[in-house]
Amino acid sequence: MAERKERLAREIDERVTAVRDRLAAITDEDLGHARGAEGWSAGLILLHIALGLRRQAGWIDRALQGRTPTHFHWDLTHRLNARMARDHARPSRRQVEDCIALGHERMRQALARMSEDDLAREALVVGERRVSIAVVLSRIVLRHIDDHLLSLEGAS
Repeated sequence: MAERKERLAREIDERVTAVRDRLAAITDEDLGHARGAEGWSAGLILLHIALGLRRQAGWIDRALQGRTPTHFHWDLTHRLNARMARDHARPSRRQVEDCIALGHERMRQALARMSEDDLAREALVVGERRVSIAVVLSRIVLRHIDDHLLSLEGAS
């Protein structure tokens, strides 16, 4: 029964490898150039993916602790993104690498602590909709990575 959890963990690991590979393929000069639909630098887009992993793992950690689900608000997310873009417009390669490592490790630790049954726990509330850990992993974490990597690819 642990197949679903293991499949999701493997898919996240594969996506993080793709993020690392994308970072490795970008020159230091290109890392600071604006691109993508966001108009952010390539480094900022990759940093954003990594910070997303940390935030999303936090939602999962909270659910695993039996706490009330996190209430997700787009306005808060937009403010966080605006602050990140202001404060880290051109992150260094090292900053991005470190943040990817930290975000990935936090997500891996959350996944390691959970059972297959934990995938059904509520982790997030979006408006009136309650979202399980399984949906956070499959539709939010993976899509967030994919969408931003596509944005980078489309602008290369």
